[in-house]
Amino acid sequence: MGDYIPIEIEPKRRALYSEILSNNRYLYSNSGNENETIKNLEFRIFNGETSLLITTGNKLKTVSPIKINEENSSKLTSFNSKNLITATTLRKDGRLCGISMENNECIALDTETMTVVRRFEKSSEQLSSIAFSCDKSKIISGTLTGKVSILEVSSGEIVFTAPAHNDMIRCILPLENKLFSYPNHDSSIINTLNIYFATCSYDFNIKIWCFSELKQAENYAASNASPNKYQLKVMKTLKHNFPVECIDIINENKLISCGGTCIKIWDLEKTEFECIHSIANFARTITTISSNENIFAVGCLDHNVCIYDSKTFEFIRSFNYNKGIVKVATSNCSSYIAIALEDGSWSIRKKVSSEIKETTRDVANEDINNLRKGYRTGTIRYYKRGRAVSANAMDIEIKNCKKRQTKLDRLLRSYSYKKALEIALKMSWPHFISLLKLLSSRGALHLIARENEYEKTIKLLKYISKNMGKCGPYQFILISELIEHILHESNIVRLLNQNKSVENKNEIFECIKKISQKVSLETKQHVLLKEFKIAVEIIIQNCKKCLVN
Repeated sequence: MGDYIPIEIEPKRRALYSEILSNNRYLYSNSGNENETIKNLEFRIFNGETSLLITTGNKLKTVSPIKINEENSSKLTSFNSKNLITATTLRKDGRLCGISMENNECIALDTETMTVVRRFEKSSEQLSSIAFSCDKSKIISGTLTGKVSILEVSSGEIVFTAPAHNDMIRCILPLENKLFSYPNHDSSIINTLNIYFATCSYDFNIKIWCFSELKQAENYAASNASPNKYQLKVMKTLKHNFPVECIDIINENKLISCGGTCIKIWDLEKTEFECIHSIANFARTITTISSNENIFAVGCLDHNVCIYDSKTFEFIRSFNYNKGIVKVATSNCSSYIAIALEDGSWSIRKKVSSEIKETTRDVANEDINNLRKGYRTGTIRYYKRGRAVSANAMDIEIKNCKKRQTKLDRLLRSYSYKKALEIALKMSWPHFISLLKLLSSRGALHLIARENEYEKTIKLLKYISKNMGKCGPYQFILISELIEHILHESNIVRLLNQNKSVENKNEIFECIKKISQKVSLETKQHVLLKEFKIAVEIIIQNCKKCLVN
């Protein structure tokens, strides 16, 4: 009985300290709720100021990434459409925003004043996605039936339409011309304007396209009715094996695609556009992806947002929400991350700037680890949420949290069992049960029931009778053992003689009677369950014999 064992109310936790996590801490910055489902999120940097564009059913509005007062909120602009908005896209400079609507109409919007600056020719089909070309001269659009249309920004006309996919085009991604170099040796062509872009669809395919505007020589044009011709050809078709939800560019020359429960990364510099990396084993459908030069963030319907390194593709950290993720947006330099949920709510997280600057390569890793403060997360399971990623031995350090000594532990260490009982009665039922379990294992349960006064005994009995409904099956044995010790060690006859009042005597009897009835009822239920189990086993054995015969 001389050993000391602290009471275990909660299981031990492990802390994870990681250098990567300490450099990628994101704190709450702003949030809000929309009445309709959020269709798109995009960060805009204009005149040195960062703002977030939020697209809902028929509204497009700008939001500050940090909370501001009501006076400054009046400066934020918004655009209301009579028709339902189907898709939006932001030009690279953040000045213009393309919007497609349910009535097959497409417009260009000035994001500073939220006024319409261009209306485009109506499409014959409803548009599902749009994007500005890299040279800002064209808008590329995709339809619900899988067609691609090219719109001229200067004139507003549809210059080209062609079938591209067998299902809805989910996303369009403009690509830089420097990624491709395919010279045209045709002598009749004096100039070629090439626009490269990628499309993804629910038909499991990602296609790389080259849209060419061919300007031909005068002598060749004289014998031809149309001197200017447009061509659209497929450069490569990539198989994703799932309906593709979104595509993006990372590290300048890598194409990343997400859909189903899989992420794939393709190298565009290689001739065959090989898949160089894949991340799988997500619990549900991956709905969105957003990237910059440092990280790419992935949103999933399993309520998680996972962040990865753009260069090494290593998992960095994740955020968990109470709803599925429909959209994610990252700003330049990873300063902000915006997340939109299924219920129309959105939140913005701001990156915490690291206090310690990057050191040179000559400094040893041990010195860097000593300088940097470890960032504590929840558990190892938190790190594993990245899916298909394992931490390196040099990357993380696992430490056991020091057990905090409570007042209850100190009393048990000094064998003050009755004082420990008084504190446990004031704390909670789990603490009380843990105390009984520990004292029973030490063989000291009878000590808390010995020579108690009437008030302390009746207080203990009332506490037990009040909380009997919280008892588990194994806890009734402890309660029965304690009641037995109270009846023997407390000398009930002496307590009854001390109190001549009939009410006090009846009070003790009623408490003990109520507890004993509860214990006996629970015991009967367990006996009935055992008998039922035996009967079921006999029936099963007879059924097996019948089947054999």
